[in-house]
Amino acid sequence: MTAATTLNQVKQVYSTGRTRSVAWRLSQLAALQQLLEDHTDYIEAALYQDLGKNGFEAWVSEIGQVMAEIKWLRKHTASWAKPQRVRTPLTLWPAKSMIEHEPRGTVLVISPWNYPVMLGLSPLAGAVAAGNAVVLKPSEIGTAVESVLAELIPQYMDPHAIRVVTGGPDVVHEMIEAKPDYVFFTGSSKVGSIIATACAERLIEYTLELGGQSPAYVHDDADIDTAAARLVWGKFLNAGQTCVAPNHIYVHEDIADRLTGAIVDEIQSQYGADPAISRDYPRMITAEHATTVAEQLNASAGTITHGGTVNTAQHYIAPTVVTDVADDDALMSSEIFGPILPIISVTGAQDAVDRISRLEDPLAFYLFTESRSVKDYVLPRVVAGGVGINVPLMQLATPHMPFGGVGTSGHGSYHGVWSLRTFSQERAVLDKATTPDTLRLVMHPAPAWANWAVRKLLTAGKNPVKDARTAQHYRSTPPS
Repeated sequence: MTAATTLNQVKQVYSTGRTRSVAWRLSQLAALQQLLEDHTDYIEAALYQDLGKNGFEAWVSEIGQVMAEIKWLRKHTASWAKPQRVRTPLTLWPAKSMIEHEPRGTVLVISPWNYPVMLGLSPLAGAVAAGNAVVLKPSEIGTAVESVLAELIPQYMDPHAIRVVTGGPDVVHEMIEAKPDYVFFTGSSKVGSIIATACAERLIEYTLELGGQSPAYVHDDADIDTAAARLVWGKFLNAGQTCVAPNHIYVHEDIADRLTGAIVDEIQSQYGADPAISRDYPRMITAEHATTVAEQLNASAGTITHGGTVNTAQHYIAPTVVTDVADDDALMSSEIFGPILPIISVTGAQDAVDRISRLEDPLAFYLFTESRSVKDYVLPRVVAGGVGINVPLMQLATPHMPFGGVGTSGHGSYHGVWSLRTFSQERAVLDKATTPDTLRLVMHPAPAWANWAVRKLLTAGKNPVKDARTAQHYRSTPPS
């Protein structure tokens, strides 16, 4: 059976209305939770086989995150499915106004290899909670997890409305040609651009969760030991193969040496004297990916302060710290999707902001400071999909905030209510009584009294004098 045939079969199932009921939605969330509970060890073993993640890291960064998302969605799915009553303007009385959260239809979820469970099953959960039929296309690069998802999902979830399709880029192209109602893609900016073009040509709506060079800035008042511990954890989790990992660190010149030393000490504390034999340190996904990151490191003119050991046959790159890195260094040319951490000394917050502004808008930005004034200065001047203050990564580990990029780092967001919004179409419904027929007030020919009444009703009210004066100020004052 071709991928296009599978997609068309799922579209046909959606057209029957099978997925729209709250009972179906909640049953599929329960089935997904049961799958994770019954096969935790199996899934953790697959993650270890593909990426070298131990069971604790697999749970914290993947399985547990999906569980938390399911818990939130279960609590809010029924209320989301109900029409939302909203106010009706006096000019439209008598009438009722409602917003209906309609499912998108058949959703194609294209998930990546770096967090294949979380980044595949979290959007799947959001899509089914919103009443959609789903085709999940896991990455073919992480072969063990791909096989596990293809095996288990049909055993637990509705095999008619939720399907898994395996294969490479040709399969994705084939399914987009078949015109799903919505595409949710997580991956690189390069592939995301291709997906966006293909969807735009077919007028398919989409969400892109991409990446970028997510920077951190450590100010001179930061708690150095805490910053070092958290940055090491955030950077080297999953061997640096995290879309929101700190790509590089800008650090105030007054504390640059102290922070670098603390980071080196923390690497040894978290992963031991030899990370190659640590059960807590993962591996690169393939030898080819390890080679790509190693080539970036070899091309750098910076100083390897710690690490630098590479064994591509074992998919291994040691946690590596590089200092004396210039803005035009090879390590700054693109996102480092691996365990290489450039540390760049800057004169202060303004210098860091200026350097960040020269790069593409990142998926995340991390600021380490205890100063309210530094936060107030930096945050409005940095464009990023999300921000962590004194902590990396955790802004995405909550269903109460949106996760998504901006510009080249992504389009759209999800998690919690933002998943329900992403996978729903908000439809306006106005139910107007036929008597009295107030619509005749705006039909031609309009009598004089109707002309007067409509002009009185359709008005913005008195224009505030203060705001009008402020508008005059902005018209006459050039930017500083």
